[in-house]
Amino acid sequence: ISGNLCSGNIKVEDKLQPTMLCPADISVLCIDDPTNLDLTGEPVVDDCSPYNVQWQDTLTEYSCAENSVVKMLINRAFIATDVWGNVGQCVQNITVLRGELDLVTFPADQTYTCATAPTSLHPTKTGWPQVSGVNLPSPGTSNCGMGSSFTDELVQECPGSYYVVRTWKVFDFCPSGGGLPTNLEHVQFINVGDLPP
Repeated sequence: ISGNLCSGNIKVEDKLQPTMLCPADISVLCIDDPTNLDLTGEPVVDDCSPYNVQWQDTLTEYSCAENSVVKMLINRAFIATDVWGNVGQCVQNITVLRGELDLVTFPADQTYTCATAPTSLHPTKTGWPQVSGVNLPSPGTSNCGMGSSFTDELVQECPGSYYVVRTWKVFDFCPSGGGLPTNLEHVQFINVGDLPP
């Protein structure tokens, strides 16, 4: 044995790009937040090195004349980059649907006494129409193409007691079948009763 020694360095590099499986294409309602990945999904990434994932959206918005059902198409590109600079990419398509009148629920009738009635009988106290649980109108329904209005009639029942008869109209300005705006009408009864002497 000569006793000679030699040494060297072995450098292991990752040359393979991350493999990615994007979440399935999905349709969401106009009230939903398409940036919520808990709703729309995240990609599955396989890589033998540490990596980070970013995403970028490309938006295509449609007027009512162009598409009466779809408000927006989101093309979401997920990009995974590992510590070696290898890049993987996949694409998910998210369709944002307009609102429809059959998604609307109206506020329930309300009954108060003169002692329990709120200082105002405005809809902020007595309820708004909602699209799948979100008040209409509100920032959360801005993509729905819908709106609401109301008129009040004060009806005296007896001394100290009265009804507010509130007539609601909810409009769909872009009905899915096309054509002119459509609307739903609903009457909400708000009763304020006198207390017994």
